[in-house]
Order: sequence, then structure tokens, then C-alpha cells
Amino acid sequence: MASRDERRERQGGVTPRAILIAFALLLLFMPVVFYVEIAWNKAEVNVGIPAMGPIVVLLLLTGAMSLPVLRRIGLTRREVLVVYIVLLVAGPVFSHSVMLWMVCKTIAYFYMGQADLSWQNIFLKEVPTWFGPSSRLAVEGFFEGHASVPWGEWLVPSLVWGAFMICIFLASFSVIALLQRQWVRGERLSFPFAQIPLEIVNEERSAGGRARLPVRVTFWLGRAVS
Repeated sequence: MASRDERRERQGGVTPRAILIAFALLLLFMPVVFYVEIAWNKAEVNVGIPAMGPIVVLLLLTGAMSLPVLRRIGLTRREVLVVYIVLLVAGPVFSHSVMLWMVCKTIAYFYMGQADLSWQNIFLKEVPTWFGPSSRLAVEGFFEGHASVPWGEWLVPSLVWGAFMICIFLASFSVIALLQRQWVRGERLSFPFAQIPLEIVNEERSAGGRARLPVRVTFWLGRAVS
């Protein structure tokens, strides 16, 4: 009879515990990414945290699953890849670069319009109501603080911009779905960036389909240096 790990591997990686771990790590990942980006942007250094963060989390997660204490509840290869994909797709959405335009920029024009009254007659009257909160209380509270968040005014802009981001994702996914067969089967592209997470959780190095990192000293020396 098949073992529990083998049955779990055949079921796929989208399991309740994989989704739970993915979103729990995303909640931890979001503030770290946002803070590091702001701190390094002050030094005018582009760190690319949203792109490299999921790889780091994948390394830590598979490393933790290799510990004897956690090995009995170790995640399968597919479950780890599901966690990685969720972080890879959702992580950049909550980065400073995206949040700056979806949150700060949508309300910044109304704040600058208070300093230059000509904006209100020339520019701001053309801005639709769903673009962002426009009341004086919401605008001043956002930039000057000492005020509670008017969640009611943020509801419609959040829904609109959130729907816009979903449309961008679906459009990108649709383009990939149309081209992937030609890329993979026709042109036989290798996708070297995709090989990194696949090699990290290589089945050949793990017993029973469980994901774990290589135990060679050279691997961890290289990881420490990078």
C-alpha cells in the first residue's frame, strides 16, 4: 500500500495546510518587504526584494522541513512549490513600488491641490470620484496623521484598483497560456529561472516526495556568501 507521503504527493500541492502556510508567510513577508524597500530606497539602491524574497523564504522553509523535529510533518515537493508560487505572485503586489501608486498617489493629488488652488479648477475636477479619497479629513489625515482611517472612503477606490490588478494578472496569465505550448514544446525553452526552485526541492534528493534542501556543506557555504 502507498504511504501517507505518496498519497499526499499524488493529490497535488494545493492542500489546506499549504494554502494556510502560504498566506501566513505572506502576512509576515509583506511588512518586511515594504520596510526594506523604503529603507534601501533612501540610499537610492534598488534591492529587488519582491523578486528575491520568495526564493529566500523557499530556502528557509525547505531548510526548516529538513530538521528532525519537523521532518515528520514535512511538506511535500508540490506543497512547497505552491507556497513559493503564492509568494511569488502576491508578494510584489504588496511591495512599496505597487502600493505607492495604488495608495499614496491616488490621494496625493488632492493633498497637493490644497497647496496650489489652481489644481482644483484645472485638474482635480476631472478626477473621477472612484480614483481615491478626496475629503479634506481623509487627505490631511493620510499625510499628517493624528486621525483615524476613514475606511468608508477607501472602500470604492480599493475595490476599483484591486479589480484593475486582477485584470492585469488575468491578462498576463492568458497570454502565457496562449504561448506556453509553443515555448515549451515547439521552441523547447529551458526557463533557467524556473529551474532554481525546482532544483531546491528536487525529488531525487528527498525521500517519500518530501521537500528538503541538500545537506552538502558546499551548498550552505554558497548560500551564506550570497
